[in-house]
Amino acid sequence: MSARLTWPQVLAWRMRRQLVEPIGKSSVPEVVRRLCGVQAQVASSAELAIRVRRQASRRGEPGDLAKIGTGAWMAAASNLILVFAIVAARGAAIHPIWPALYCAGMGVAFLYYWPTLLALVSRAAPAAVNSTLMGMAFVTLFISNNVIGWIGRFYEQMSPAAFWALHAAIGATGGILVLLFGRPLGRALETRAPT
Repeated sequence: MSARLTWPQVLAWRMRRQLVEPIGKSSVPEVVRRLCGVQAQVASSAELAIRVRRQASRRGEPGDLAKIGTGAWMAAASNLILVFAIVAARGAAIHPIWPALYCAGMGVAFLYYWPTLLALVSRAAPAAVNSTLMGMAFVTLFISNNVIGWIGRFYEQMSPAAFWALHAAIGATGGILVLLFGRPLGRALETRAPT
């Protein structure tokens, strides 16, 4: 016995199997939210590498601190996407594209600051304490994720727009710190970097 299927039927079956029918305890939006950032990172890695290479061949690649600052500003902008969507919705549910753009932006921001920070620490740290300082870099990620969890407890006490604006302010603070201290810190790192 055979059955004829059209492409729309096949796609509908796959969508139901992969996105709608529950697997485990996570809801579909939770799974999509988690995967969105990963997909954005994977999809943007090649583009980011090409962009950095082009910059290096034209006017010079931005310094490590500039890349970290760019990541901080992108994190702030990604959070502002949610703020603007929430404010524009005026109490209604926001369209799913806005959280997807938020996740994508945060994924790209992470690509700008985290690998760059690890490379900077590994390059600038004295050989005797290089491994220790690399470990400390990972400790900062652990601490920051715990702080994010602590901040998350304010979600029910604040309006959604204020909550995400707080996150945008945290990202902008990183960008401002790089603007204020990036040049002197960059010079200090260049003179102290092991050769």
